[in-house]
Amino acid sequence: GPHTVQVRATDSVGNTGPAAQRNWVVETLEPETTITSAPAALTNNADATIEFGSNVDGAAFECSLDGAAFSDCTSPSELADLDDGEHELRVRAVAGGLTDPTPAVATWTVDTIAPSLLVTSAPSGTTNPGESIFEFETDDPTATTQCRVDDGAWTPCVSVFAPLLSDGVHA
Repeated sequence: GPHTVQVRATDSVGNTGPAAQRNWVVETLEPETTITSAPAALTNNADATIEFGSNVDGAAFECSLDGAAFSDCTSPSELADLDDGEHELRVRAVAGGLTDPTPAVATWTVDTIAPSLLVTSAPSGTTNPGESIFEFETDDPTATTQCRVDDGAWTPCVSVFAPLLSDGVHA
């Protein structure tokens, strides 16, 4: 807890000077770090904000991004222009000369690259009813697909897509 020491001097004839005072805190509570807000496990945002705190009021913090050396940081920690891939921010509180031995950890993956789509089979020219069949594939197995005909609404679809069409030209 907080402590104060005062020192004063008295000379040989009894004159006492003003007291000098110093305050300090003795911390015996080991700091514990908590992450209170972090990016979703998978995000398409290359910027991240991580908020954290400690069980010790007034604790300082040190952060390590992706295995780098720990350095001073504050909450919220704003990270910008992260590369695609997995990221890890380790945060530890420092208070009263003690350092949290088990840093809090936030992990997430940045994915800013849209999946590519390849149409593998599609009608061309003039077709008969029921022959307008489209087949496609994407390079991302987690991707969902949507289709639309002409200027219609986008709706979920899968390969093989066979829309019901009226006579006429379609795009």
